[in-house]
Amino acid sequence: MVPYTGNYVPRKSYRLLSQVSGMEMRSILMVILGVFTASLRRKTNAVHSTAGQEQDFRKAITCVRYLIDFALLSQYQNHTNSTIGYMEEYLQQFHKTKDVFLQYRVGKVAKAKADIVSKELNAETTACRYEEKANGRTAS
Repeated sequence: MVPYTGNYVPRKSYRLLSQVSGMEMRSILMVILGVFTASLRRKTNAVHSTAGQEQDFRKAITCVRYLIDFALLSQYQNHTNSTIGYMEEYLQQFHKTKDVFLQYRVGKVAKAKADIVSKELNAETTACRYEEKANGRTAS
């Protein structure tokens, strides 16, 4: 990610973080909705999304937006009746829209298979890097 004014660029990959500071969390939250929206709107092999897919995309984006708004407001040091009202509304709206993700919920068997594939890919990547280093080449 390219740094710009007001943006915190993390030094570690998100997966390597054992604890996230407030600044890191705000930075992640400010980027995540844009990334999520872009990934849902990108072109797939299909020429056009179906009406049902578009409706699910809009609902998923709305759900994530409410969750992020709630999380960002929750980091305020002081709250007024207005901010608490906003937080209650965001949380209610999140719960109304979260069902869009249930069809993509991963079961234990699927997660176990994905973990195995992930470990295999990591081992393969490490082996390739080791081989390139041994041959005097660097990955670009």
